Amino acid sequence: MSEEKAYWTHEIAKYLDISYGTLRKWCIELEKQNYKFAKGENNSRAFTVREHDLLINIKQHLRTTNSTIESAVQQALKDLESLPSNGQRTPLKTLERGSFEREFMKLNKRLDQQEEFNQKILERMEERDKNLMIVLNEIQQNKKLAPAKKERKKRWWIF
Repeated sequence: MSEEKAYWTHEIAKYLDISYGTLRKWCIELEKQNYKFAKGENNSRAFTVREHDLLINIKQHLRTTNSTIESAVQQALKDLESLPSNGQRTPLKTLERGSFEREFMKLNKRLDQQEEFNQKILERMEERDKNLMIVLNEIQQNKKLAPAKKERKKRWWIF
């Protein structure tokens, strides 16, 4: 019997760049779907390479689709079942690249929308500034005219 390399929770969490709590939630959901993990001392989970790939697949499903943890776990388990235990795995770089490309496209689109919004705001601010300057100039002109009107209204009995 060949021994497979096992990873501990902190190693998997660090590699996937997720918190321990998130990893725990995913594992609990996997166990609800009748997935069995190898257990180590103190009943802690040990992750094999196959489970490592399964968790990467879950992360990819969560990142690329707006699905719940439950549906992402179900989809990842379906993907895992379709491969034989020693079958050819999809290279991690291909999975991550596709996910990153989709995310990059979404971010690019969002950036373009933000730039359009910023441009509209700048145009409105310039228009507001022009109107404000017109109003300020009118107020100053009225202040200059106001003392002249006061002088004309002097009563004859006031010296």
